[in-house]
Amino acid sequence: MITIAKHSTRHLALTLSAWDERVAHAISQTASPPVLGIAASLLVAYHLSTREAYVWSGVYIGLAVLVPLVFLLWLIQCGRVSDLDIQLREERVLPFILAVIGAAVAWSVLKLGSAPLLLVLLAGMTCALLALLLGITLRWKISVHCSMAAGFAVLVWTIFDQNLTPAGIVSLVAWARIRLNRHTLNQSVTGILLGAAIFLLGFALSRKG
Repeated sequence: MITIAKHSTRHLALTLSAWDERVAHAISQTASPPVLGIAASLLVAYHLSTREAYVWSGVYIGLAVLVPLVFLLWLIQCGRVSDLDIQLREERVLPFILAVIGAAVAWSVLKLGSAPLLLVLLAGMTCALLALLLGITLRWKISVHCSMAAGFAVLVWTIFDQNLTPAGIVSLVAWARIRLNRHTLNQSVTGILLGAAIFLLGFALSRKG
């Protein structure tokens, strides 16, 4: 009986662990940086509710999200990057450089094209955040998921005045990254602080301007 009880307990623990990991993986994929980048752009367009905003949102998504994503998939195909998560810090530099370039080009095109100010601001804040993440990544592994989630949360909080939802999103993403052993607590918290700081600063400066 004792043996059966121990076996059942062990089986239950493994089942719960597997379920836990599947949930963390689903959250991590749903809240990946490319997905959040697309969601942020579409949310801004929805908030502005104009045809122009949706057109410029599409331009931003193409330049800042899809082009770097296609490049990353090509690197994976070539074997230069292990997976979409880019778990090894050393593998992150090249995709990061293109992501920064894509974000910078997107910001320049939106600004020169007189896109809606909020979309230009989103592009600028994202570009600044990615540049800082690249600099940090050269020396230390930081959670890009958590950083982008925090920036996304500040965006939602600012334009939709949602108090609890943004914090919930960030907490879930941080838990998922730690649960999957992709990042430590320090790497996740640092990412959150950096993402939130850049977006809060960006919105604060835009109000003064």
